[in-house]
Amino acid sequence: MKYFARKLLNLFITALFCCGALWLLGFLIGWPYLSEEPVEYSTEQLEQAKNARDVRFDPDSEKLPSLHRDLLVNPRGQAPVLEELVALDKLPPLKQRLPDKPIVMEGPDGIGKYGGTWFRIATSMADMGTIGWRFSYASLLRWSPLGFPIEPHVAESVTPLNGNREFEVKLRKGARWSDDHPLTANDIMYWWENEIL
Repeated sequence: MKYFARKLLNLFITALFCCGALWLLGFLIGWPYLSEEPVEYSTEQLEQAKNARDVRFDPDSEKLPSLHRDLLVNPRGQAPVLEELVALDKLPPLKQRLPDKPIVMEGPDGIGKYGGTWFRIATSMADMGTIGWRFSYASLLRWSPLGFPIEPHVAESVTPLNGNREFEVKLRKGARWSDDHPLTANDIMYWWENEIL
């Protein structure tokens, strides 16, 4: 009996010590005082917050958000790393390397600019490796901001056939790799047969 009483007393003292240590830590870092009045928001502010959380959309709407723009492209925004190759005539000028109907992607801050530093927190080495394909990948299709619709990217169009079990993919005419080699269906088949399979 004395043994269990001693264990119970030790447990109580340990719990008391832990609670005291947590209270002291909270006091030192300055927890918010519970005696302060809660913040009052106006009806208009509450309605704005409610509307901001509403992510419903009509899939048949003509005005779904998109990062793709049908713009007349002024080919002046060439990657700085390629300028030297163009100057040495090892690569044609940008205007000659663009497809007939290039896709222009425009983020919330406008069309991107080369350079700068991007700071990002990653949870693991594997997470760091996904940055390229999650944010700057080139693929046949890309997600739109709401996840619907899926929009053509390297492909000019994708047409579902046979009850959505087959898809006809039309590549952009004149699309090329950065080294000026044409992008063809053979490149897609190479990827499928030699990388995926």
